[in-house]
Amino acid sequence: MSGIRPLWIMGAMSHFLAELRMNDATQLERAAEMFGAAQVRLRRRGTATRMIIAGHSPDDGQLVCFIEASDLETVRRLIGMAFLPPGRIREITPVLS
Repeated sequence: MSGIRPLWIMGAMSHFLAELRMNDATQLERAAEMFGAAQVRLRRRGTATRMIIAGHSPDDGQLVCFIEASDLETVRRLIGMAFLPPGRIREITPVLS
């Protein structure tokens, strides 16, 4: 890999768990598209984020996302730029690598 290395390769990224209210499962595909578009917009501004995995919990209507970002504010900005409802965001400390 040549050029600038992504921040997550250099270990400068933190991990966050975001739980967003998403009662309508038909909105999930649109939410994924909006996340992707928001990541591109942030990257153009020099801010890297990476969605590691996202899943829907139908029992409680939550979209659960595991995100790499430099800080909590960046995750909030990502969710806002994706026009998704605010939710609970927690920093996660990896214990296994």
